[in-house]
Amino acid sequence: MANLRVDKITSTETFETTGSVQFVDADSLQIAANSDFDFGTGDFTVEWWQYLNGKQDEYQTVLSINYGTNPNLTIQSASNTGVVAQKVYVNGTSVTFTEESNTPLSTWVHYALVRNGSGSSNLKIYRDGVQTGQGTYSGDIGSSSITTFIGGHPNVATGVDLQGFISNLRIVKGTALYGSNFKPPMRELEVIPGTVLLACQSKTDATLEKTDKTITVNGNAVASELTPGILTPIVKSGGGSAITGSVEFDGTGDYLSVQSSTDFDFGTGDFTIELYVNLGNLTSRNIFARNDSNPSNTGILLWQNGSSQLQWYSSVGNTTGVITVTTPLTLHEWAHIAVSRESNTTRLFANGVLIGSVSDSTNISGNSALVTGSTFSGDGYYPKGFISNFRINKGTALYTADFIPPTRELKKVPGTVLLCCQDPDNPLTEATGKTITGHGSLGDGSLGPELVTNDSVWTLTKGGSGATDWTVSNSGSSLAGTTVASGYIRATYTIPKGDYLVSLRWTGGAFAVQDSTGYIVATDGTDTEFGASEDGAYSFYMTATTSVVITGTSWSTAYTVDDISIKRIYKNNGASNFTPQVGDDRKVTFEGVTKIDTDAYFYLPTGDTESREATGTYNAGTRGVALGGDGSNDITIDYITIASTGDAIDFGDLTISDSLNGDAVADHTRGVCLGGRSNSPTPNSRTNAIQFVTISSTGNSQDFGDLVGMKYGMAGFSDSTRGISAGGGLAPNSTANIDYITISSKGDGQDFGDCINTITYSAGFSSPTRGIKAGGAATPGAGAELDNIEYVTIQTTGNGQDFGDLIRPAWRLGGCSNAVRGVILEGETPAGDGLKAMSFVTIASMGNAQEFGDSTTAGQHSNGTSSSTRGVFMGRQGASPYANLTFIDFVHIMTTANAQDFGDLTIGRQGVNACSNGHGGLG
Repeated sequence: MANLRVDKITSTETFETTGSVQFVDADSLQIAANSDFDFGTGDFTVEWWQYLNGKQDEYQTVLSINYGTNPNLTIQSASNTGVVAQKVYVNGTSVTFTEESNTPLSTWVHYALVRNGSGSSNLKIYRDGVQTGQGTYSGDIGSSSITTFIGGHPNVATGVDLQGFISNLRIVKGTALYGSNFKPPMRELEVIPGTVLLACQSKTDATLEKTDKTITVNGNAVASELTPGILTPIVKSGGGSAITGSVEFDGTGDYLSVQSSTDFDFGTGDFTIELYVNLGNLTSRNIFARNDSNPSNTGILLWQNGSSQLQWYSSVGNTTGVITVTTPLTLHEWAHIAVSRESNTTRLFANGVLIGSVSDSTNISGNSALVTGSTFSGDGYYPKGFISNFRINKGTALYTADFIPPTRELKKVPGTVLLCCQDPDNPLTEATGKTITGHGSLGDGSLGPELVTNDSVWTLTKGGSGATDWTVSNSGSSLAGTTVASGYIRATYTIPKGDYLVSLRWTGGAFAVQDSTGYIVATDGTDTEFGASEDGAYSFYMTATTSVVITGTSWSTAYTVDDISIKRIYKNNGASNFTPQVGDDRKVTFEGVTKIDTDAYFYLPTGDTESREATGTYNAGTRGVALGGDGSNDITIDYITIASTGDAIDFGDLTISDSLNGDAVADHTRGVCLGGRSNSPTPNSRTNAIQFVTISSTGNSQDFGDLVGMKYGMAGFSDSTRGISAGGGLAPNSTANIDYITISSKGDGQDFGDCINTITYSAGFSSPTRGIKAGGAATPGAGAELDNIEYVTIQTTGNGQDFGDLIRPAWRLGGCSNAVRGVILEGETPAGDGLKAMSFVTIASMGNAQEFGDSTTAGQHSNGTSSSTRGVFMGRQGASPYANLTFIDFVHIMTTANAQDFGDLTIGRQGVNACSNGHGGLG
């Protein structure tokens, strides 16, 4: 007998899949007029994936370039016969085409339209790599003066807008990529020479475009997780790269600065600076600079576009300590770069290869700050691209000859004084305890310190007859104005690029009836206006170093602008899981009794896939937890193993507050109970308590923080990092508020946005990208049921967007999901006939719910959670006489069938807060 341990198992699902954009009626993406789309008589390639559905009685526009009286190109898909064929118009005239693809609807298809030369049949179209049609057009195509549309036609009255999805639409100017049959790409398309458009790739942002063009959304075109199955360079969690995070810089002002420290006083000693970098633009960019204010004794790593050089300067302005190497980097490709100094010799390495060295005894001294991205703030050399695993080691030259670049995430080793750009969720994380500050759009979501700190921060101006200056007091937080017959007075405060929160209070005075008589204005053109005597808080984004202006024009009585506050919002932008594809972070282990009977045969542990899910202790499987609820003991916590069946087991108690009809969210480790109704100290009162448990263990809950408000009946959902609470009841009515937490940390909820409606008792579930809220009631009480389904993108902030409708209005619902499909168990409907019904939606797309089956027991107030294959609903208030039940049902998520009995909770209760460490938001 022997034991077998398998340390590594490879997977064909290593990388994330690409995204798409969904189009419905009159939806399109619009790109401004651009000479890039003027093809002339030259070659070009247009390729894309499409998935058509919806109405089938018209040609549907895939792409319309420069539509109008000028030469143009329009590609349409004919689907009125139940199959798909392509139609091409050039200069308003249909090209004679023999395309007969006969592609079924609701199927992903790759198409390519290619012009090659000027001869006959120089236009060819390929479906899934096989030529299916040809035509001839050798004249001019394109113009620099008319806009371009994806998924729609500029003349919407023609009714030829796309009904379906487009993914990875790329236009290459000057090159016919395909001249004969080919195998369609299996990887997400990339920017190659000649690319003038690359769009419809993101799962979260319909406007994302890879050649820096601006896309405007017309109608409700939205990014979607529905995918043709092609893979991105982004590694799945648990996939094949050992490096997990990076920071993305936008090239227009993003950089990170680190507090000054004696750690960065290298003197004449040894050091190592290393990082992975992926450049997204060929203009000159600073990758790293040691000093943000003094060009002397600084240390700079620079990509210089003019001479296609990578350069290292030990000291700006000096000729010593300089290394210059031509073209060691490739656009859009990851490279490992290292600079090390050993005994007065400084070496520069690219991908482990020594590419340059210099004799260097420069005294790199001082406690200056470090900057990732710009030599000096505002110098215009901001990086565009990604930086990952940035590490500085003081006192040691880690590399002195050619080496194999690291294939694991960098760690703190002796001498490490900085280690950052590793966290896929926070660009400001640093491993040695230093504080990193984000600039531009980079940050962690927090508010910075108060910027209005003294009376002299304001620049005061006036104009016109009768205008007087402001009187400034209270350390700049109060501005007093007097009567103005005409003209204006203005207070201006200059701030750098970024997001800001400005709050103030108007006390006294009335403005004239002119528009914009008093307002805050960001002088880059983003105005936030307010009327007479209006108080408030306003947030907006400054595109460059500019000014906040508080101004008034032609008012008749004195007034004061008081309690003025300006704070920087450090948004959680820039953190990315786009990383170098190196190493392998998967360590899948089979454990348990594994026997070998002969030299030739052995047996792996038995059991199906569900019963061997590797979460928690061996063979534990994904665990579902039911926290609280309304029963004889409102603080009870139970748990089940979702892959099995049987009665629930006691887990512990809620200790911060009892909770009925709140909701729960979870990552792989922690389950978090959000708000709810509480019977202590006042029966049926609301609570804002957030409390958590460690799912794979047992024990009582611990304090996490507080929600934005006291509420119950929310829709809760999460991905692997963020938990969201949408809607809910705030006595005496409902709220539209959405707030969020970071599950792995502790703290209070933060504002996310608002639901479309004020709503309570909705179902909530998620994929790794998108959170869904389904049904509910506008006010707590029967008769106010709604049928709307809405969604948010979990890692952004903003208001809910319309997804579709339930089969019937309902509230007091429960929801569960895997990464693809959400299942909804209805509660009470206006007719009372939905008490057993279940429905489902496909999370990546949008649309109405479809019938799934029935639960075993009629009732309401259940809550659901899931593993990757199985959904469970726990707790229920039965139909009249409305007893609390020990109900647990389960379904197989990817089927449609009636639910089956799972077992019983430890006590009968309704409104439990259910979560698991294997739900759909975790992948």
